[in-house]
Amino acid sequence: MCPPQEGAQGRVTSEIVAARRGRDAIWAAALKLVEFGLKDLPATVTAQIAKRYLRKLVQEGYVEVIDPQRPLPRGGWTAGRYRVIRQVRTAPMDKYQSGIKNTHLWNAMRVLKFFTVRELAITSCTPTVTISEANTRGYLRYLALAGYLALAEKSRIAHPATWRFVRNTGPLAPVIQQGKNRPRQVYDRNLNQIMWTQGGGHG
Repeated sequence: MCPPQEGAQGRVTSEIVAARRGRDAIWAAALKLVEFGLKDLPATVTAQIAKRYLRKLVQEGYVEVIDPQRPLPRGGWTAGRYRVIRQVRTAPMDKYQSGIKNTHLWNAMRVLKFFTVRELAITSCTPTVTISEANTRGYLRYLALAGYLALAEKSRIAHPATWRFVRNTGPLAPVIQQGKNRPRQVYDRNLNQIMWTQGGGHG
């Protein structure tokens, strides 16, 4: 987690954390119910966060609309109904936000050269971008598979693993791509090249 912020910056960070917790709560409820409406989601999640996140889930193929919202005769709208069609354990994050976080991580790697997961996560944080160790670990995993990172020191008791940045191809962060019926891959925008494909190794 990022170090705590104070004052106005702290309020911005708190809002980001609240949105992330809202996504986690929405996704946990969605997985449990499979079919659900807005009224089925936890009361702790605001309608604004719920609607925005559900829209992203639909756009990215995790959820489908089975009963769209419709206007009521006396004003207002129906709640709408949704169905989970792609199940993953952790709450999906929209691609835009994921891209921002990966850019911050990539920029920090290019400066640090050597780092642990926690060091990189903390260094990459800003008052408006919160990056967890889980986010960091997931991105590093694919960069290592694609040959951007090497293990400098294995983890041992009370000492996390240290990574070494070995392949700096430019300012644009590599993108983790995955389409329907296609293997996951790492695409380098600096080289315009696929650097790793699931089941096929790295370039």
